[in-house]
Amino acid sequence: GLKVLQYMAAGLPVVANPIGVDRAMIIDGTTGFLVSSPEDAAEKIGLLATVQTAPRDGGRGPATGWER
Repeated sequence: GLKVLQYMAAGLPVVANPIGVDRAMIIDGTTGFLVSSPEDAAEKIGLLATVQTAPRDGGRGPATGWER
């Protein structure tokens, strides 16, 4: 939970397992991605590597969502 908060506060994209408090803190597809398998994690990380899914604020503040 602490790492997720730190990443969000730094404006970094979050990819985490839907376990414990992470599930409550991340709105899947909006404030980060919740993944259940290594394949799903690889897919979401690939999405983050594209221009269309980069944080809207350019990394200058907390991420508020990604375009799909």
